[in-house]
Amino acid sequence: MAWKKIDVEHLPSREHSGGKRIMYSSDTFHMWLHTDPVGVLRGRVENEAQELHKHFADEMFFCLQGELTIRFADPEGEEVIPAGAFVVVPAGQLYSLENTGSETMILLGSRAEAHDAPRMGDEGEPIQRGTHVWAVEQTEMEQAIGAAHERWSAGRDA
Repeated sequence: MAWKKIDVEHLPSREHSGGKRIMYSSDTFHMWLHTDPVGVLRGRVENEAQELHKHFADEMFFCLQGELTIRFADPEGEEVIPAGAFVVVPAGQLYSLENTGSETMILLGSRAEAHDAPRMGDEGEPIQRGTHVWAVEQTEMEQAIGAAHERWSAGRDA
């Protein structure tokens, strides 16, 4: 693939869900903007309980505006990320995001996975995202990615 310039002021309309706008996506990487009003929790499930989740690839969040609070499990803790700072979440780290500031939060995020890669709970189970199912019915590609990751993990632990 040749290089690609992306004008964030004039993005094509590819709104994903809940304020997430996909800026770029390929089979191995994607980048997006989150625009969240005050008090919005990322990683909620249908019953409004906050759900920790993880991914199979490192993920980066750069806070462009507002304030991001990111909560972690194992080890448990939280970090407040102000505008102008970023956080890297390692692959396999359970986390959730919340706008705890007093203004709309805008995040630039990126992860070395396709944008439709599954979100996983702490036991490795697919979890729901927002008001729609996320990875409960996996595509063949998602199943293959999960199987490949299990083989890789088993080989690494041996």
